[in-house]
Amino acid sequence: MRLPDPPSPRRRGRLVGGLIAVVLVVVLAVAGWLAWNARQSIADWISAASFRPEPRITAIVEATTMTPAAERVFLATAPTLDATQGFAADCAGVGVAEGAHVLGCHVSTDDGFLIRDRIHLFEVTDERLAGVVEVSAAHELLHAVWSRLGDAERAALTPVLLAAYQELAATDPGLAERMAVYQEVTDAQFANELHSILGTEVRELPAELEAHYAGFFADRAAIVGMHEGYRAVFDELAARVDALQGELEAIRAEVEARTAVYDESLARLDADIVDFNVRAQTPGGFDSQAAFAAARADLVARSDALQAEREAIQAEIARYDELRAQLEALGAQGAALDASLAPPASVG
Repeated sequence: MRLPDPPSPRRRGRLVGGLIAVVLVVVLAVAGWLAWNARQSIADWISAASFRPEPRITAIVEATTMTPAAERVFLATAPTLDATQGFAADCAGVGVAEGAHVLGCHVSTDDGFLIRDRIHLFEVTDERLAGVVEVSAAHELLHAVWSRLGDAERAALTPVLLAAYQELAATDPGLAERMAVYQEVTDAQFANELHSILGTEVRELPAELEAHYAGFFADRAAIVGMHEGYRAVFDELAARVDALQGELEAIRAEVEARTAVYDESLARLDADIVDFNVRAQTPGGFDSQAAFAAARADLVARSDALQAEREAIQAEIARYDELRAQLEALGAQGAALDASLAPPASVG
């Protein structure tokens, strides 16, 4: 029985070449698929590598303990730090509650192929508010991170964020009040904001969220600590204002009540003095000299008591004025803090 002839070298070469071609096609297809799915990461890597951060930006990265992945996203947004009206122009159109401050913004566009975004930060130089810029940077970074998450990742995180918020809001009315301005947005938008707020302002979170944030901050507690530090300045100021306002209201009510009693008592005393003088000038007006002396002593004692009450009321009024001056000083402090959180008005 004759065995088939082996393939000729030429045919063998064609087979190997065909196999290599197929492998190359597969490799290129897989590489293309991987590149397509990683296109944002590749773009971020290129953008971050070409960005030259100023020392202050580098210091923010270090202070917020950004991981390499977070730093890459942050630098890819070419973050700006501005204390002029230019910041307001950069963040124009960013929605904010009336009376609130915009200390940073994440401006993003998504053309379906790549996310192109920028982070703008307002430079706060008031030493009492140390850390506010760093927390704002971390907050905006998390917005950039959220925009880069896939639909499945956001869908998985959204219920976890909402559940954590519901639990926190039950014992933290401040958080509930803050998030109330986002009541009209969708759950996805609400979750986006929660993603930034919870990650930078809440010390203890569910394990799933902690694991998520650990991918972006080596020490998230350091960021929360900075937030608590500058927030305490406002909270302490507000507490002092509330205490002074309460004390002033109490003094005002007391002075009004005591003044009313004083005026009534003074009117009675004046009438009794007139009556005493009439009786003193009328023969037989008093049964005896002792009755005259007793009546006169009573009027003097009442007059002395009213004089003491008048002085006490005046002392309370002086105390009221002093506390009101303190309240005005606290108001000036609050205005100065507010001014440090807002870009200067444009000129001309």
